[in-house]
Amino acid sequence: PPLPPAGLAARVGDRSVTLRWDRTGERGVAGYNVCRSAASTGPFTRLTPSPIPLLSYADTDVTNGAAYYYCVSVVYAMEVESSLSLPVTASPHAFGSDAEFLDYLEQNGLHYFWDGANPVNGLVLERGNSNAVAGIAATGFGLTAIGIGMDRGWLTPEQGRERVLATLQTLWDKPQGIGATGNSGYRGWFYQYLDPESGLRTGTSAISTLDNALLLAGVLCAKASFSGDNPLDASIRRLAENIYNRVDWAWMLN
Repeated sequence: PPLPPAGLAARVGDRSVTLRWDRTGERGVAGYNVCRSAASTGPFTRLTPSPIPLLSYADTDVTNGAAYYYCVSVVYAMEVESSLSLPVTASPHAFGSDAEFLDYLEQNGLHYFWDGANPVNGLVLERGNSNAVAGIAATGFGLTAIGIGMDRGWLTPEQGRERVLATLQTLWDKPQGIGATGNSGYRGWFYQYLDPESGLRTGTSAISTLDNALLLAGVLCAKASFSGDNPLDASIRRLAENIYNRVDWAWMLN
């Protein structure tokens, strides 16, 4: 049987527990199941009705002061499932200060966009389910979150730089044109929903000015987050400028 996910960790808040684990490297992963128990030895009850594609899970059906134990398994195609991971324990509690609450909220927000992205191309899933497409608005939020994560020490500059560079390179390289398929956008604008693997338009998704504004805001935020002399920082700034300057603003006025 396949090995269970590694690196399972829990963060606690007021009546909530947030779990994260490492991405399983093998191909054919359909998702992950999360299980909970009141004892370290079980029995464990599955919390996820179906495997989830994200590397995190928020359990809000908990009581402050109680102890909970969590395990995670990975599910492959043909419903082949690994054994459960080693359990982690968590005991939610009321926040001691506004700062503690904001740290919990912001760090969970960062990891939603970080874990929900394809690490190869940086495109962020629009929803946390197995049928989700990548959304350009979510990708824009993800770019902004990376800068915040580095400022707060939750991501290293190396991690942020690698992910941002991959994202901007994807946005710049994918074809643009008038064809209904095979393109990521038109006249510098991007279609609202993209395939998370290919980066190309899904279905009949439209070009949304709002979603593009959120994406471009993230692109410009990424540019501002990498202002150093590092050659990769210069590449990030150049790609951000190219993506922004390629947009045909006048065309959208029609």
